[in-house]
Amino acid sequence: MRPGPLARPPLPLWSREDALPAVAAVLLNLITVASNVALLAVAGYLIAAAALHPPLAALALPIYAVRVAGLVRATSRYTSRLTAHRFVLHRITALRVWLFETLIPLTPARLMHLRHGDLLTGVLADSGELENGYLRVLLPLVTAAIGSALSLLLGWSLAPGLTVVLFLGLILPAFLTPAILLRLQRRAAQRELEARSRVNTETLQLLQVLPDVLLSKRREAFFEHIGRSIDSLATAQRTLDISSSLAVAVHELAGVLSVVAGVAVLAPSVTAGSLSGPTLVGVTLSIVGLTELWLPVPEAVKQFGRVSAAAQRLSGIASLQPAITNAATPSAVPTLSSLRLEHVSFRYSGDAQWALRDVSTVLPIGEWIAIVGANGSGKSTLGRLLARYWDPEEGQLTWSGIPLPDLDLSQLRQSVAYVEQEPHLFETTLRENLLVAAPQAHTEELLEVLAAAQLLTFVQRLPQGLDSWIGEQGILLSGGERQRLAVARVLLRNAPLIMLDEVTAHLDPVTAAQLIATLRLSLAGRTVIVMTHDTRVARMCDTALVFDRGYLQESGHPEQLERLGGPFARLCALQRDLFLLATS
Repeated sequence: MRPGPLARPPLPLWSREDALPAVAAVLLNLITVASNVALLAVAGYLIAAAALHPPLAALALPIYAVRVAGLVRATSRYTSRLTAHRFVLHRITALRVWLFETLIPLTPARLMHLRHGDLLTGVLADSGELENGYLRVLLPLVTAAIGSALSLLLGWSLAPGLTVVLFLGLILPAFLTPAILLRLQRRAAQRELEARSRVNTETLQLLQVLPDVLLSKRREAFFEHIGRSIDSLATAQRTLDISSSLAVAVHELAGVLSVVAGVAVLAPSVTAGSLSGPTLVGVTLSIVGLTELWLPVPEAVKQFGRVSAAAQRLSGIASLQPAITNAATPSAVPTLSSLRLEHVSFRYSGDAQWALRDVSTVLPIGEWIAIVGANGSGKSTLGRLLARYWDPEEGQLTWSGIPLPDLDLSQLRQSVAYVEQEPHLFETTLRENLLVAAPQAHTEELLEVLAAAQLLTFVQRLPQGLDSWIGEQGILLSGGERQRLAVARVLLRNAPLIMLDEVTAHLDPVTAAQLIATLRLSLAGRTVIVMTHDTRVARMCDTALVFDRGYLQESGHPEQLERLGGPFARLCALQRDLFLLATS
């Protein structure tokens, strides 16, 4: 069942509720620039006028205006920053929530080929770039565009020639220079983005295997490899920084030349007596103040390519079609009365080899069922199909006579509790990891499931008990403790179908037997599927299904299968021989 193209809504980069705070942020930015221009203009006028020794009363209004402009500038700058950041954080929060909601239906089928670092870069780093897009691209460019129009009108009202000076000396260089440099440095920008993504990916991968790397003989090679990626990122960033600095230098030089040109344009008016000397000083300094309006433009243009590329990557991930979708009119999940596989065949995307091939069987309800086989035999694949992480390519699975795709997907997932071979544990406390399954569970319930998972004694020895921190992915726990914590979490769910994938793989034989025996009591009456390669665990179950290279070889009661002398009996004999060899 291969998914085809599916139209998805574009990235929610904007919403109506964002309009008001965005407009407020732009207006406050304009007020900040205007107050800065007014402060410089009035201060210049005041200093020049005071040099002429007028009556003190004639300077009262400019003095008052300087005070007001200073207060307005400080207040508007703080308020504009606050408003802009609140707007951006609200938008990025909504965007990240949307992204995670979009990724959930893609898990795991559509994301299995993405490396964790790539996914982390896509969701966190690229959404962070979009945050820069609002804060350092959108708001500064809109402010500069509106401010440019207003400054041209103001210049025209004073002197038409001043409008030409502002346009050619400030506005045109502010937008044109970084645009030209960005075009010339497009390859460097692309290399910078690729290098940044590579560094993020390799850093995450290195952190995940760091203990093994530190013990290996190739750790220098690992560090040299990531060091080369960091060097390439630094080189690309230096190239872009040089371009940005050059654009700023051109902008500053243009500002100085504009001041000189402004004086030259207005000087005839002073000579003619239509413009006073103090006013000339004030207008000249206002040109200096206006340079603040276009100062963020080079950085905004530089960031634009980065933001655009980030948006494209996020759109690429978000546009993936879920491999598993809900039916148009899904049926409610009925009480589990039968589980049937009818000629089920499945292979993972891009894999020519079948993970399961033409499997037909009926799984007994209310019993413990062992799915037995070596690694790669199809055990875990069967569990994932029953949880409907994938749909079979051929055949079908039915729940109480209803094909799984016809059932409500959310209800089906709630009806299945699945402990995978590598269960995910959150970087928090034992208590919080358990409450993921049952947020309202009391401490007594948590201790009860820990006892059933053979973990209570361990937890009671910890100084903080249930509130002990377990580290990233449960790094402070052993492999067996992580597996049993995942089992305890499953026990908190009232799911009719329980699937346990290699839950005893990290346990010694005595603890494994005690765990299975305790779970049989705790899960009495429920259907439990145990995927295992350990025939000792299989013999503690009611039924065993033996798989080899995707094919169902035989099924039946473990004792009967062992007496038959078939694949299960050979597995039992092989494991006994290995055990005797290891203990001899």
